[in-house]
Amino acid sequence: MERMRSAAWCVLVACSAPAASPDAAVDSGTPDTATDDAGGRFSGTVTITSTNAGPTMGFAAIARFQAAEPPPSCATPFSAGDCLFHDCTPVSSAPAYLSGGAIEIDVGGAMITPMRVTDGTYATKGAMALFSGGEMATVTTSGDPSGAPAFMLTAPAAPHVTVVDPPVAVGPVPIQRAEALHFGWLDGTVGIVTVVLEAKAAGGRVQTISCTTPATHAGVVIAAALLSKMPKGNATLDILVRSGASTASGSWDLVFWTANAAVDSNGRDLTHLDATLL
Repeated sequence: MERMRSAAWCVLVACSAPAASPDAAVDSGTPDTATDDAGGRFSGTVTITSTNAGPTMGFAAIARFQAAEPPPSCATPFSAGDCLFHDCTPVSSAPAYLSGGAIEIDVGGAMITPMRVTDGTYATKGAMALFSGGEMATVTTSGDPSGAPAFMLTAPAAPHVTVVDPPVAVGPVPIQRAEALHFGWLDGTVGIVTVVLEAKAAGGRVQTISCTTPATHAGVVIAAALLSKMPKGNATLDILVRSGASTASGSWDLVFWTANAAVDSNGRDLTHLDATLL
């Protein structure tokens, strides 16, 4: 299923910022000369994700610096517990990405250096898992006078969690829309567990249920009242753990996320799963 940029999908790809870290530091002396025709703000997001087990074991780092995107057109969200239902027409414009200078991410002494690629974002990946537990991760950027300012942010490496309730099926995950759905996990220590269930609806809309809860809560429930609003048919399901820090410099909102894919009891990565809404 093609992923679309709905409001709730931003929960997973870090369009929103975590609370500022007391360790955050920004070099405010870097001039901010990027221009936004709408006179709005700019956003810079660096995310490093590790998958600790299974055939997808490895890491990926991405960074994006851009003018803040216009929000999607969304109906009033519905909430139940730690979850929100969103019904949105996603943003379809292609953003113009700006330079953030050189980027280095230090994870427990391992240095990761995302490089700028053809679409203007930054990316790198590798076959090793980065997070074994307890590390701190620090991103440092040099900044660019015509783009984003230099900054440094530190966040704990996202912990590894194992989802044990319910056992996740091999193949498309069957989800009954008339019944509450509970996810329970082990190993939660720090960070936020994020669950996103997303499906395409009529008229080009995207309907999403997004749940965020501290990893220490060991579980989250998606209420039937929310599931019943989703359309029958194909969907995608993602479960991961995040930890982050943020700061602001001039017109820039700057965010650093660490993320760790949740796994099931067989070590299978629980991101980008196909699901069927029944």
